[in-house]
Amino acid sequence: MNNFLDTLLTSTVALAAIGATCKIFLQHIDKRELESFKLKIKNESDRLILIRNHEIEKTNKTAIELGRWSNTLLSATNGYIGRLKYIKSNTPDINDDYLLKSTRFYIAQYLCWEQIYRKSRDTTLLSPVNDEVLIGDLMKNISIVMRKHDSNHPSLRSLEQSYIGEKMMHDNRCIGYSEYMESSLTLDLTVLNKFSDSILGKNDLTLIDALICHLEKLQSHFKAVLIKSQNP
Repeated sequence: MNNFLDTLLTSTVALAAIGATCKIFLQHIDKRELESFKLKIKNESDRLILIRNHEIEKTNKTAIELGRWSNTLLSATNGYIGRLKYIKSNTPDINDDYLLKSTRFYIAQYLCWEQIYRKSRDTTLLSPVNDEVLIGDLMKNISIVMRKHDSNHPSLRSLEQSYIGEKMMHDNRCIGYSEYMESSLTLDLTVLNKFSDSILGKNDLTLIDALICHLEKLQSHFKAVLIKSQNP
């Protein structure tokens, strides 16, 4: 009987010891898993914060880049449209020296900023997924209208447009009206002068309408992109 009790007591103590050991082990494992889970949560949170901060920084940089072009290419587009609409709605005096030279300047200024945009835009911000392709296509459509040969209106071929734009550049910017007027460009850019003077003479209203149409599409797109960038 004593042997039985001794065996039972020994087994009970052993089981209790094993149970206590298991409990301690499980508590230790649970604590380690909890700490591991907390660490994973922290790492994921830190990763998401970094991604969000990167998106905010990129949005801010994009807004700055778009603002840069709103003051240049969009401004030049506005000037070009304004002059074309004035010519269409009025009977300009083709002997008015101011109208002659300022109309040439508006066209040359647009071509200049178009060239600068193509060469200097930040492609990491204005990329194919950030409206760059559409802007390029809209400018291409304007270029096509300017080089069409459907009438007797003088044309500006692709390289002639590039030439005019490049001649108007200085230190990666477009020269202003006073610089243009004081330079020899008023006479040197003969292809521009012929094209501009024909527009001023309203020799082809269809061409003027087509230019206004495509320039306004570019204008509208830039305005929409700017609004979007200001309200991300």
